[in-house]
Amino acid sequence: MYKYLLLLLILVTASFSCFSQEKHSLQGRVVDQKTQFPLPFAHIIIKSREIGFVTDEEGLFAFNLNTFDKLDTVVFSYLGYERKAMPVANMPGDTMLKILLTPQPTELEEVVIQASPGEDFMPVEFMTKAVAYYNRQKRETPHIARAYYKEKAKIDNKYVFFNESLGYSIYMGEQIGWAPLALFKFYCENTRVSTPAREWRALLADSTKASIGAGACLNFFRHFEKKGLLSQAEISKYKFKLDSLYLESGKLINVISFSRGKETGTVFVQDNLEITQVKFKNSKRLWLNAKQKRVKASGNIRFTYFNGIPFVSEINIYHADADLEYWNRYKLIAQKLGGFSLAEDDIAALNNYDRNPLITYNHAEWTREIGEDWEVDIDSIGKDMGVNAINLEKQFVMNAGKLYIPSEPNQYYELAQKIIANLKSIF
Repeated sequence: MYKYLLLLLILVTASFSCFSQEKHSLQGRVVDQKTQFPLPFAHIIIKSREIGFVTDEEGLFAFNLNTFDKLDTVVFSYLGYERKAMPVANMPGDTMLKILLTPQPTELEEVVIQASPGEDFMPVEFMTKAVAYYNRQKRETPHIARAYYKEKAKIDNKYVFFNESLGYSIYMGEQIGWAPLALFKFYCENTRVSTPAREWRALLADSTKASIGAGACLNFFRHFEKKGLLSQAEISKYKFKLDSLYLESGKLINVISFSRGKETGTVFVQDNLEITQVKFKNSKRLWLNAKQKRVKASGNIRFTYFNGIPFVSEINIYHADADLEYWNRYKLIAQKLGGFSLAEDDIAALNNYDRNPLITYNHAEWTREIGEDWEVDIDSIGKDMGVNAINLEKQFVMNAGKLYIPSEPNQYYELAQKIIANLKSIF
């Protein structure tokens, strides 16, 4: 009897080791099978893991699975194209994959593209419906994503500091008693922090309050969602005008300009009322830590829709004032589509941790997940700050193991670090 049990245990263990693996990298490009043109913002979903990814503007994708099963299936989809499903086992991690999607044979009605609005199109009513649809569809329950953040600044056209991090964006859900803008945050995990130049340190209004700007984009977004264009209570304060229409992969896009005081911009809305992108100028919604106040900014917010639910896929923000230029970027890497929850103590710990995290940096893990630098100006940053790229890497290593703002850790720090370390298993 014991021999049979032992044999069964060996077989089960061997079977598990054959299929359950640790860490697998996938990279490639999604293209049209006929034209070979890239398909930007195509969807990639691993159903068994309930994780979604999006290709970039060039149809490229790259992501890492911390755990995977060779029986997992990756599904590629794009509106107007047939879906393609591939087992992870058929997708080698060391190969640049080309994913060919076939256009669906559909009969499209003739569409007239016009630069001016037709008599029957009412942009105010259309945008009111689009914003109402966004608020109906958006996810109110907690959710989490693997994400990337970056911030940098120039003074007198010279780079003075640079930070970037791989971590997690977490929406806490509507928590009673919490400030609405504090419910969507970025938590650093693997972080590269430079040593700020003296010009940047001199600019800081209060160095003890100048927290890391990892959550600046998400805070801007929440302000835009609660007090701006995406708010049903605020939509009536905006003026709208239809600028143009165009077809993109079989989708009719309405390009609508908006204004509210000095804030102006353009919103891109599909005929099914899905808001896909917002471009903005002079929007006084960016909380700039260096000045400890909200300042005007320009940039854009992109959305991707998984199962009809809008998720933020990218935010780019730019602020300029006198001799200062500041950039902040948020980019979605992987969105968890299934359920996610945190205990009250965990939420409290994370709430006290995001603005002043313990900086940790693992070069090997960074290279595995990012590959080539996502910052195209990395050499210029090193040069302007008086170091070359190698020494800038040394700064990243040197600044690890410290709190971003020198201080004594509070009682929440140990718990917060454990929570963040455990989040990796979700992806």
